[in-house]
Amino acid sequence: MGIKHATTKVPGDRLFAVADWNAEHVPTGLVSWDPAYAGGKISFTQPAIPTAHGLLIENNSAAATYRGIQCNNNSTGYGAVFHNVSTGYGLMVDTLSTGIAAWFGNAGTAGSKALVVQNYSSGLGLQVVGTAASTGKMIDISNSGTGDDIESTTGKWKITKEGTLSFYPTGSTRWINLSRPNPAGLYSGDIAWQTAGVDRWILRLDNDPETGGNAGSTLDLMRRNDAGGSLGSVIIAKRQTGDLYLCSGGGYVGIGITTPTATMDLLGSTGYNQLRLRTSYTPTGTGDTNGNTGDLAWDANYIYVKTAAGWKRAALSTF
Repeated sequence: MGIKHATTKVPGDRLFAVADWNAEHVPTGLVSWDPAYAGGKISFTQPAIPTAHGLLIENNSAAATYRGIQCNNNSTGYGAVFHNVSTGYGLMVDTLSTGIAAWFGNAGTAGSKALVVQNYSSGLGLQVVGTAASTGKMIDISNSGTGDDIESTTGKWKITKEGTLSFYPTGSTRWINLSRPNPAGLYSGDIAWQTAGVDRWILRLDNDPETGGNAGSTLDLMRRNDAGGSLGSVIIAKRQTGDLYLCSGGGYVGIGITTPTATMDLLGSTGYNQLRLRTSYTPTGTGDTNGNTGDLAWDANYIYVKTAAGWKRAALSTF
């Protein structure tokens, strides 16, 4: 390694430079300090040698308190800035052991940041790449605190430590939450809509057992009161049968109308196409066991109604 010290003090001159030569006496790196920059500037220059490094810092100690490099910032500036103006890497972090390649810790006050990634161009601010041979995790987040795992600074989306993915669409006043905490194991996943953090509607995949024959995993749409408490289910869909249950809970169901006044209120565009029973049926008699009380049937001659006393009929006539 060679060291050169400059005696001039003119801003822009390098006060000292450190160069290293390989076995062929070719300089493999240059370290220099330039006072023209506020606080000084230390530069690491690398010639075009494919296997060499501009700066290589290694820590071979097993002690957890030892660092290969540590950058502290006790003000409002930056502890370290890595800037790349070429097609290479401003910073490359790699580990070939079971340790941690990079650790960003923050013990500051609210609003302080351990790591900030900024992008001023059309490129990527942060890219995480896994090779075809990779079997590990791309990102591993371990959170033992009370805050969220990830949250955008604009407050438009976040991932909570319980595993909920939440969105707050621009212009909206309501959160959309996907797959919320379920400590009791009562359901498999939720999509919830909230106002001011309080549930309003929940679309839930129930945790009823899948015992075969397409049973289980019922879909349930539920409504909530102003305090977020349950007002019961509105629609339940069975995966096994395809049955759809409209659970009015004392309310009404309207088809073609937004202000129904009966449990089932139909409004067709004309008076003759509001309700249609496509299949005819002729009971064998009053005692026919088919059907339930309240069922309707028809054929070419009669209209039939199933009552508690059996089937009754009214004759049809031309006019």
